[in-house]
Formats: sequence, C-alpha cells, structure tokens
Amino acid sequence: MSRKIFRLCGFTLVELLVVIAIIGILIGLLLPAVQAAREAARRMQCTNKLKQLCLAIQNYNDAHGKLPGFGFGINANQTPVAGLYPFIELTSRYDAIYAPSTNSGDHDPYRGNARWNGIVDALLCPSDGSTSSVGADKPTPINYCFSKADYVEGNYGSWGNTRSPFGLLQRSDEWKDTDWGGGSYALNAITDGTSNTVALSERVGSPSEYGSEKRSIRGGVAINSNAWSILPNACLAKRGNGSDYADGVATAGGSGENAYYYSNNNAMFQTILPPNAPSCTGNADFKQPMYAPPTSNHSGGVNVGMCDGSVRFISDTISCETSGTSGLAGWYKYWGSATGKSTFGVWGALGTMNAGETETL
Repeated sequence: MSRKIFRLCGFTLVELLVVIAIIGILIGLLLPAVQAAREAARRMQCTNKLKQLCLAIQNYNDAHGKLPGFGFGINANQTPVAGLYPFIELTSRYDAIYAPSTNSGDHDPYRGNARWNGIVDALLCPSDGSTSSVGADKPTPINYCFSKADYVEGNYGSWGNTRSPFGLLQRSDEWKDTDWGGGSYALNAITDGTSNTVALSERVGSPSEYGSEKRSIRGGVAINSNAWSILPNACLAKRGNGSDYADGVATAGGSGENAYYYSNNNAMFQTILPPNAPSCTGNADFKQPMYAPPTSNHSGGVNVGMCDGSVRFISDTISCETSGTSGLAGWYKYWGSATGKSTFGVWGALGTMNAGETETL
C-alpha cells in the first residue's frame, strides 16, 4: 500500500514578521498621504464657504447701498453675521432670529435667547473640529471673521474705525434704543481697491472652553495683556517653542463663542499681527482691547476673502512689521496712523481700505 504524505504549506515565523513589517511600512507611508488628502478636501470646503460669505457681502451692498457693519440691534451689540443670512439661503434662520417680539431680550444675543443658539454650518470651517461639537442649546459658534484692519478697540459699540470696511461710524442716535442698522460704509469707500483689501478670514474657535485655560495659540488667548498697554511684539513674545503659549502665560478659551455678539473674541480679526500669531487681551471675559490675528488649522497660513469676492491663502510669513507704533492712547484709538499707510507692513496694508497703499498679493 502506498502512503501519501501531505505537507502543510504556510509562512514561517520570519516570513510572517517580514510581511507584517512591510504592511506597517506601507501604512506609515499612506497614512500621511490620506491625512493630507482629507485636509486638502477640508481646506477646499473652507475656501468655498468663505467665498459664499464674500459674495453675500457684495449682494448685501447691492441691496442696502452699504456694507454690513458692527452695531446691529437695539443695543448696538450685534455683529454683521445674521444680516448676511438672506444672501446665503438662510432666510428662514434670519426670520426666526428677527421675528417680532415684545420682549427686547429676544433681540439681544448676549442674553442667550434660544433664537440665537445652535450650529450654522455655513459659519464653520471643517478643519476646526472644536466648533462643530457645540450643543444646539448653546450660542452659535463661528470661524469666519470680519476684518477690523489695523484698529484696536474696546468692547462692542466702539465707533470711529475709518480703516476697515466694517468699521462702526458714530451716529446721532448713539446708544439710544433704536436699530442702528450697522455701519454706513459702502464698497465705493474702498479706495485702495477691493482686490487689495481683506474682508474676511478665519479664527480657530474654542467656544466650549470659554474662560478656562486654553494653551494652544490656535483658539487660545493670552490674558493680562491689554492690547492698549503692550506693543504687538510683546504679544508675539507670549509664544512658546511650539504651537502653544509659553509656560507661565495665563490663557483663556472662548474664541468664536457667539457669532452674533459684538465682543472682541467674536467675528472679528485684525491685520496687526501675522496669521497664526498669539492673541492677547486684558482679561478672560474679553472686555478689554485685544490683539486678534487670524488663525487656522491649515498648514502654513490662513484663507482670506477679499472685498472683490476672491479668496486667497495668506502665509504665516507675510511681511508684517510688529515693532513700531505711532502712539496708542485712550478709548477708540488704534495702533497705526489715523490716516495714511499702515505701520504694519504688507499685512497691515491689506487690511486698510483707504490709506493710499498699492500693496497687492
């Protein structure tokens, strides 16, 4: 009788380890590529949202004869955000916010009325995961902010900014219980050219950490550093070795906490410090003047929307002079000249709308 001998085929231990090592190397090579592709897609979505908001600003100007400004509402404490809703297909949201009411608090975003709460996807950059997790019963967070140019102001209601397209002008009914209707500039006030003037940019949010410590420069703010009492370079010095604030620097979260409330941590940025630089203010409730540069989770810079509707990418290394000052002192003042060219280099020039500058990207 013949006997059949069966041999079991398989990998030796060494062969198995080699295969596992090869798979690990391939995953190590592919994972960064996958992550980069995902971020590229998120950045494209972010760019598209910024583009839609820029177009909404232009359509608002066509409809109202002026740009949306800070100072909407009976207490002059609203940002321009809700005013843009009819121009980005959010009319129902606009109608719900401004529905008639005998309760004046319903038209005040500071009071936490339900009509001001909840996520609005058009206001969030997909690369910033901290804002999209905010609950429906919390104020609407925001990542897209309006330029204040090279202007440092106090809390809401600061008038006199002639540098920014969205500056709030003084009016005869200042602080009265009437609807201001926002600023009164129009696109034709941008004499430096709409393609040379920044309208919108990004700021990473930290709404769920309002008032608590936030070490990351993206989303966090250095406190005990009033922007009216320190030079821009002193704010830059708050940076540590990496992407966090230096040890010993007191910080707070709360950036982008409320899209509609006119406060220094909401819906505004300046062209004083370069993109992804530290932010600085006097206290954790943002009632004192603040340096608020744009920030993002995109590698190397931030997206900005120009007043002509185009969207550009601004590098962290853009020319920005932060050592000089022309002498800030007192309420409703700002670093930089009251007239003439910005003292903050190309970045400052891109913020101002009427300073006679020719700098372009």
